Amino acid sequence: MRIPTSQKNNDYPAIVASVVLIGLFISLLFIILHDAGPSSGLTPVSSAVSEVPYSTLLKGSSSAFCDRGFYILKNESEFNSLYFKMYHGAPVIPLPPAVDFSKYVVVAVFQGDFQTGGHEIQVCRVVDSGSELKIIVNEVNPNDRAAFTTISNQPFHLVKIPKTNKTISFESKVYKV
Repeated sequence: MRIPTSQKNNDYPAIVASVVLIGLFISLLFIILHDAGPSSGLTPVSSAVSEVPYSTLLKGSSSAFCDRGFYILKNESEFNSLYFKMYHGAPVIPLPPAVDFSKYVVVAVFQGDFQTGGHEIQVCRVVDSGSELKIIVNEVNPNDRAAFTTISNQPFHLVKIPKTNKTISFESKVYKV
């Protein structure tokens, strides 16, 4: 089918206007995102974060530490106090892992006391956002239909991270499996 010449010419101004509007929108978006620096008061669309290395000191599902909690242990005294509370009443207490507190701090996460299996807690990432460190913690709980053991457990995970003066916060993600 052949389109009459008069219809072709009538569409031309609308196409040009659309292209100009799209170009203006893209330019405005670029200016806004480019000017969203720290001094602008605007929040950038994405901020640079970096992974912080960590290493596991202890991970398990049985301890005498029955309280749910997330802890930052900055010296040997704090670490030993928590460590021996974890093993309170145990017939044999293993020696605590060696930590050089001039270089590291210990992050300890405890999920609480459960009368069934299927629970787990784990530090899965440590992220430096520039102004703070965020400890990302995954927690696993059995769903209502899951088959699980009827054994008491108290999941925990202790890791060491490089010493820092930054604020340390926690973000917990809970999964039902």
